[in-house]
This record gives sequence, structure tokens and C-alpha cells, in this order.
Amino acid sequence: MNKMIQDNKQMLVGLTLTSLVKGISMYFLSKRDKKQYTLVGEIKSLVMYPVKSCKGIYVDNFVCTETGPQNGVIKDRQWMVVSAETGQVIRVPQEPKLVLVTPEFHGNTLSLTAPNMDTLLLQIPTLENVGNIYATKLWEQTVTGIDCGDKAAQWFSNYLNKPNKYRFVFSVPQLNQRDMHGFEKNYINRHAPGSKIDTFADFSQFSLVTTTSIEDLNFHLDTPVQADNFRMNLIVQGGSAFEEDSWNQIRIADVEMTKLKLAHRCAETTIDPKTGENLPSYEPMKTLRSYRLRSDIKGFGNAPCMGINLTITKTGSIHVGDPVYAIIGEKF
Repeated sequence: MNKMIQDNKQMLVGLTLTSLVKGISMYFLSKRDKKQYTLVGEIKSLVMYPVKSCKGIYVDNFVCTETGPQNGVIKDRQWMVVSAETGQVIRVPQEPKLVLVTPEFHGNTLSLTAPNMDTLLLQIPTLENVGNIYATKLWEQTVTGIDCGDKAAQWFSNYLNKPNKYRFVFSVPQLNQRDMHGFEKNYINRHAPGSKIDTFADFSQFSLVTTTSIEDLNFHLDTPVQADNFRMNLIVQGGSAFEEDSWNQIRIADVEMTKLKLAHRCAETTIDPKTGENLPSYEPMKTLRSYRLRSDIKGFGNAPCMGINLTITKTGSIHVGDPVYAIIGEKF
């Protein structure tokens, strides 16, 4: 009997010590994890671009899904203008006036307005009312879009003063699941296995730039630019200029993101988002190339960097004003 009591006591002591050691270990692991993340700023603005190459919509919050930002029926870059002849995507450098097209959503209806044009109203397409399907390419990847009809095609063709040249297409997630991990590109692909995009976003599900980086660039420019020139989803206030280059992991509320690469820029940034006109002297590209080139990174060449591309590692909702934490690391 005494031996049984002694054995039970020893077992109890053993379990207590095990629990204590486990608790201490979890505490220090938790402390270590918290120390890895540094407060780097807060969300100043959240922007969605439901129509690729057109004006953005500023929102108070959005859900960070596995395939990109979503706010109600609004998804980022779910619609785009394509060539009626080739199906190729039409980008801002080709048609600068696209930046003046303003999208709004009323229930399941997309409303588009543009200078000197009547409002275009379109119901959000579903698999039940599928029109013609366009297969096009974003970089080297094939993407599928549902044609939104002759009325929308005529509206864009007339607005851009090129009759019958354009079609307007919509991405239905069930028809357009791109495997980003297997995406072959001339720069390093850090997408994890299973990483998907079901919209017309080029490479990453999310993008980010800081206000201090924009301010630093404007210090070097005669004509200031704004965040809209860079068409990013997350605009963060705080930190030093270009500090986001080193934010390899990001935590906002319950959301966690991983940096894929620095965001290299193109001629799209040289179009004034307020007027649809070219900015003077090929700015801000000319100035960015004077101090923001990363030719040491595979595939970047003479494309300067501004902001970062991100993928999601833990989904959730984020809001304007949320603090932003980052794990600081290599600037790639």
C-alpha cells in the first residue's frame, strides 16, 4: 500500500515537472516569436482595383483571402479590358485614359463612369449566365475570362475612341485558378505549393508600399506623385523610406503575409492617375532608376523597385488603422 502511494506521488511529481517544463518552454517560445516581430507602422489606406488598369476603390477593410483582397462582392482585379482581336490584356501604358474609369458597386451591379460617357451598368456574371470565354495571357500564364457582352465592349471601345476594338471580361474563380507555385518566370518564384490566384492579378495576391517611401521619392521629383501611381493594395504609414524592402514576414491583426519579392516598376507609373496624361520627362521612372535599381536581383534589369509583392500565409480581415508588425530580414 505504501509502495503504491509512493509510486503515485512520484508519478504526480513527474507529471507536474513535465507540465512545468512544457509551460516554461511555451512561454519562451511565445516570447521569442513576439520578439521576432517589430512594430513598423499602421495601415493608412486599403485600396482595391476591381477593374484592372482602372481607378481604385478605397475601403475601410477587406478580407485577406488565399487568392487576394475581397470586400463583399468586390474582388481585386476581377475584371479587365482585352483586345477583341487577340484577347491580350490592355494595360495603362497602351490606353492611359483607363485610369479615369471609376468603378462602383451597388449590390450585384457594377457601375462604370468615365469622362463624357453615360454610366455603364453590369450585373456580376455567374456560371449560370456565362457568355463567350476569352483565353488570354498575363505574362506567360494563360488566364480565362467571361465576355461581358456587346454593350460593355462598345462602351469601352467608344470611350477609348477605337470602335469594335475591345472586349470586357470577368474572372469566375471556378474557371480561372492559376497555380502560382508552378509559375515559371525569369525572376525567383517564392510562391509556396498550393498558392493560387483566381483573378487577373499579375503575380502576387497582395502589394504594399509605405508613405515614407513615396515621400522620399517626391523629395527628388519636381512633380510629386501619389500612392495611386503604384496601384498597391496596402499603404502603410510609419518607418523610414524603403524600409518595407526588408519586411520578409508581416502580421496585421490575425493576418500573416510573406514577401515574395520587391515590386519592380514599369511605365504604368508614368501616367497621372488624376488626368490620364503622361507625367513630364518619363517620371517617376527616370528618378527611380537613378537610385532604386536592383540589377543584382535575377530578372529585374533596369526596372526600379518601389514597394513589395506579398502572398498570404494566414487569412483574416484587416482594417485601416491596424498596427503592422514585421520580421526584418534580407532585402530581396
